[in-house]
Amino acid sequence: MKSLSRIILALSLTGAAASAQTVISPSAASSVGRSTGGSIVLDGSVGPFIGSASAGTVTARHGFAGQLYDATSVGVTATSTNVNENATTQLSVSTVMDDETTLPLSASDVSWSVTAGPLHSISSSGLVVASNVYAATGATVQAAFQSAVGTLGLQILNVTDDDFGNYANDNLPDPWQVRYFGDSSTNAGPTLDPDGDGQPNSFEYAAGTWPTNAGSRFSFYLGNITNGSRDIIFAPSIPGRTYTLEYRDSFSTGSFTPLTGAPVSDINFARTTTDTAASNSRYYRVQIALP
Repeated sequence: MKSLSRIILALSLTGAAASAQTVISPSAASSVGRSTGGSIVLDGSVGPFIGSASAGTVTARHGFAGQLYDATSVGVTATSTNVNENATTQLSVSTVMDDETTLPLSASDVSWSVTAGPLHSISSSGLVVASNVYAATGATVQAAFQSAVGTLGLQILNVTDDDFGNYANDNLPDPWQVRYFGDSSTNAGPTLDPDGDGQPNSFEYAAGTWPTNAGSRFSFYLGNITNGSRDIIFAPSIPGRTYTLEYRDSFSTGSFTPLTGAPVSDINFARTTTDTAASNSRYYRVQIALP
């Protein structure tokens, strides 16, 4: 139902040129006109228009009968369309009426809804609260006024990588868990081994292997000693990790020491380090450092 008023009339006042324009908002009937610097302000009630003006605009005060009109579209804006996860943004709204005028609305004048995306809530005053995400994700809000509807797209930005859903605070990056397990799997915990290869998810992440494929596992091989040298081979060796090969000469005593000065070669994803002072009593391990 039409609820706002505005009328634009071509006005030919008694004794006046017909070039003046009358704008009556929200309602108007008739009155006595008075000239005020090129504009005519109508103050009165029902009766014929009487007055004169050679040019300018005729404006009626509120409280006069006029033509009702409807909203044809709704525009929605935000303080920022890029919103950090778990943060807020304030929405504003305006409407274009069927006389092509644009009017600002109060956010509480419209009906708000979330049509898509990770938004926790939207209040009646147009305050949006973003949910946690594992990666930048689009969202859409909708405002309805009378029979018109407007939408706005938002981008929810990931800020930290260990706060998403039931993967939060488990010391594994959310994007990695979602990549291999989807966004809500019970198999993604750091101590679990869903592919049964003996290597838990936390180690598979550090090693760069697939936690859902038993054939993808970190491997470590010792070659035979030849002329006092031995090849130590491990795989995969991938970009973004730092590998330190360490040794000690007793199984039960002493500390591990980095094996320095040893020749190293990479073929595909396998790294070979040659210990030129190898012995059958020497033990080895690999430390993997994440970025």
